Amino acid sequence: KITNNKPKSAGTNLYQELDLAIDEYLEHQDISYINKAREIATDIDTKYGDKYGVDLVSYYQTISNSQKKNLLIYRKKFVELSNQPSGDNYEHRLKESEKLKSNFFSLGNTLETYKINTLIAKLHVKLLKYKIAEIVINDGLNFADKHNYLFLKGHFLLWQAKNLSELSDFSLAESVFKETIKIGEVLKIEELLISPGMTLAAIYLKNDDNKKALKTVEQVLNNYSLSNIEHTISLLQIGGVSAFNLKLYNLSEGYFHDAITLSKKHSNSYALIMSYTFYGVTLAQAQRFEKAEEAFEKAKEETKKIQEEASRLNVSSITLGYQAKAKLLAGQFTKAIELYKETLAIIDKLEITNTLEAGQIQEGLAIALEKIGREDEAKQHITIAKHYQELAASKEERANCLLSFMPNICNTTR
Repeated sequence: KITNNKPKSAGTNLYQELDLAIDEYLEHQDISYINKAREIATDIDTKYGDKYGVDLVSYYQTISNSQKKNLLIYRKKFVELSNQPSGDNYEHRLKESEKLKSNFFSLGNTLETYKINTLIAKLHVKLLKYKIAEIVINDGLNFADKHNYLFLKGHFLLWQAKNLSELSDFSLAESVFKETIKIGEVLKIEELLISPGMTLAAIYLKNDDNKKALKTVEQVLNNYSLSNIEHTISLLQIGGVSAFNLKLYNLSEGYFHDAITLSKKHSNSYALIMSYTFYGVTLAQAQRFEKAEEAFEKAKEETKKIQEEASRLNVSSITLGYQAKAKLLAGQFTKAIELYKETLAIIDKLEITNTLEAGQIQEGLAIALEKIGREDEAKQHITIAKHYQELAASKEERANCLLSFMPNICNTTR
């Protein structure tokens, strides 16, 4: 168990050193900094065969002094938008990113226009706009391959894989994540190593391969310097669920304790909501219903802090769905019905397309209705559930047994 896990300081890679040298050049307009940037870019090309740095420096050697001031502002804005916490303000960040993209493009900075597109792709995925994300990603990959920009290719592949995993194409997502990790290992970029590892662990968990999920969590936590606190918390959450499934209950509790503690320490509402929610799922499965209810209510209270409606509704649907399941397990059928219906209303509003989860919620609602004698209503929802389940089967959508929105007998320790 990793107790009180804290991110270790990560060393800078060559691409970070390149960015620092370019920023210094733009700020001080001292030619020694662009010469340093050129040396780093040449080193990148020699070591990795990546022309990204060489071409970026070539661009900055051609700009006027008036352009330097604006470009420094734009580059700092990009860093600011990239480093904002997950879970909120995606629409605002997307609008700001699109503006920034136009600014770079107007100055003929094609490379950093595409670099911003990696962020835009991420934001489309977070906003559940998967088709738009796919268009941005495919364009970025074509550009990166055409010019042999390995740095850009790695980041577009990262979000291609995450987009595929959101669409439940787990086999292809796993393949793309592994390709991303290979690039990360070559370029020594932490984001291309840890983020894929984290999502791979989530994929293994979703596919009920709890041993592989836990092993992946432990490998990433123990072998990498975790400078991104959100990655750390997500890994702890996955570790908590997979350890519970493997009947390692003390380990599971420890992971959730650490996830909640870190989320509070860093005032990350989204991470805290999900930590409480997943902890509540395990507590309900263990029939510790009062403690589970406390966890769900804390998650709901924290959800009020999420400003953006789509983000707030999305996390609410997850918490409410699992709270409904807990009420069903506890025999509180009327309350379960209320919560399931509230969850479905949110899903309809968001137009969420995960048919497996929709089918689980419909079946959970049918079970609760049947328990209080509303059999005609129950049959209607069972019919809808079966339709969704057939669609999910055709798309090979899967879910971890414990993380189903309806009660299951989860005895596997796979």
